[in-house]
Amino acid sequence: MANEVATVNERSRDLAAYFASSEDKFLALMVKEDVPRFMRTLNNAILRDPQIAEASKQSIFLECQKAATDGLLLDGREAALTRFKTKRGDQGEVAISFGSLDELNGLLDKLGLGTR
Repeated sequence: MANEVATVNERSRDLAAYFASSEDKFLALMVKEDVPRFMRTLNNAILRDPQIAEASKQSIFLECQKAATDGLLLDGREAALTRFKTKRGDQGEVAISFGSLDELNGLLDKLGLGTR
């Protein structure tokens, strides 16, 4: 049990370091001033749910790019990373999830598709 916790914590630290080195890739997707805040909420999301680090880096990175492109913070209010298992492998995938209709409406408003 202790080894499993240590392994999950190690993967979480590796993932956080990977994204810290990839910060420049998000500069093309969002306003420069928003990138540090986005990266902080991403690190907090990984700390909040360390099992996210068990998914493939590619899956996590692609979902983070989608969130950044849409201007969403992964803070658990606007959007959150959710891990789920797939039949394709034991590593699993990650997806952005919306917790409530208010969050979905917030995204639609940001995209200019909300009700007026």
